[in-house]
Amino acid sequence: MTHASRLALICLLILCLSAGEAQAEALYREAQQRFSQWCESREVPLAEAFYVDSSGTQVSLWHGDPGLADDEVAIWPLGSITKCFTAVLALELKEAGTLELDTPLATYIPEIDDMFSEAELGNVTLRTLMSHRSGLPYHLAREEHYAFVLPAARLLLGEQPKLSHEMLLASVSTRPLQFEPGQGYQYSNANFWLAALAMERATGRDYDWLLLEHVLGPLELAQTTLWEEPWGCRRMPAHYIVNGEVLDISGWDMPGMGRSAGGLYASTQDLWYFSELLRDGSLLDETQFAELTDFIDTGQTANGEAYSYGLGISQRFDGQRWMYGHNGTTPGNRALWRFDPETGETLIIFSSLGSQGLNGIGDELLKVLRGE
Repeated sequence: MTHASRLALICLLILCLSAGEAQAEALYREAQQRFSQWCESREVPLAEAFYVDSSGTQVSLWHGDPGLADDEVAIWPLGSITKCFTAVLALELKEAGTLELDTPLATYIPEIDDMFSEAELGNVTLRTLMSHRSGLPYHLAREEHYAFVLPAARLLLGEQPKLSHEMLLASVSTRPLQFEPGQGYQYSNANFWLAALAMERATGRDYDWLLLEHVLGPLELAQTTLWEEPWGCRRMPAHYIVNGEVLDISGWDMPGMGRSAGGLYASTQDLWYFSELLRDGSLLDETQFAELTDFIDTGQTANGEAYSYGLGISQRFDGQRWMYGHNGTTPGNRALWRFDPETGETLIIFSSLGSQGLNGIGDELLKVLRGE
């Protein structure tokens, strides 16, 4: 190849790279515009979106001012995304020989049938619980009630009440099962409260410490927490729309509320790193990951999307491909987490408005950022 030919090739490569960068910038600008428009139309005061494409390029989108100092990191409540961390903990305890996922619960909780006046769960297993096939009912109160219940709970229980899993299970202990265990699917936080109680009984250790010792600590997830804000982190605010007005309920929520089913807080970077560790085998070996993602077809979501559930993790079809992850709801906040285990494409969205779901804007942002 002549010198002139080499020079022409280099110029062509530079032009192609420049065109690619310009196209990417245009997509990011459009995504930011769509994100802000969506937030404004739904009165979302503050939201963060974080996207990583298959090449590892990261995009951070914000609506509103988080008020962070230069050295501060935003952390948000994960809500039910916590369930995947709890499932990973169960798999790690199984690997350590501490418990089995297919052993009847009565082995770990001998008094289990006395705990429930309308249900017999002694023969149910952790695997059945974590795939939401126990028959335990969905129990959450209506969202608008949070704005009235939480301040009262703060006054009665103190600044950071730590409810035991036995106390949490009391909210469903007098309600009958919705179907025979293993014969259906019903999403319920109570499944993960009961699974965590079994882990506590099997090990003699509190769930919080088990999670720290077997998951958060070894993975060095320093921006993920159940209780106190980690150094350099700031919890983002929470809001509800009550009587047509956006009400700031920051400080009314309770860190650790729900604990094993929905108590964690994390940054977008930590949640993305958790996704990477899951998919590249650093966190779970091939057999463990297969157990985690042994999805059971549950039909469709309320909005008609194809959906299936594994152990604390879901699989949802976004119109183009299946992505793994979970959604989360806590008083005054919403969360969305999706990742492609093959390519590493990841989308995380956190919102400071508890009454607005994120699947719609998640699908829209993915289409824009993929250039579809």
